[in-house]
Amino acid sequence: MTSNFILTPQPGDDVPDQKKYGVDLSLQGFVGNMSDRATSIADSIANQQGGDLHPEIADHLKKVADLSQQLQAELDLIKQIDPDTFAKLKQA
Repeated sequence: MTSNFILTPQPGDDVPDQKKYGVDLSLQGFVGNMSDRATSIADSIANQQGGDLHPEIADHLKKVADLSQQLQAELDLIKQIDPDTFAKLKQA
C-alpha cells in the first residue's frame, strides 16, 4: 500500500532551500573542449606502442581537432562582428 500525500510547510517549519543547478552549454566551449580532447587522444595514440587502437584513428582525431579549430576561428570572427551574437541566438 502506498501513501500519496503532499506535506505542505507550515509557518515556522524549517524548510531547506532547494539547490538549483544550471548547465550552460555554449557552442564555443563545446568546440574548444572537442578540439583539446581530440588532440590529446590523437597525441596519446601516436605515442602509444603496441596499443589496441587502430593507428588510423589518430589521423581522424587529428582531423576532428583541425576542423574544430577552424570552427572556433569562425566563431571568433562572428564574435568580432557582433560580440552579443551568441546571447541573441540563445534568446531566439
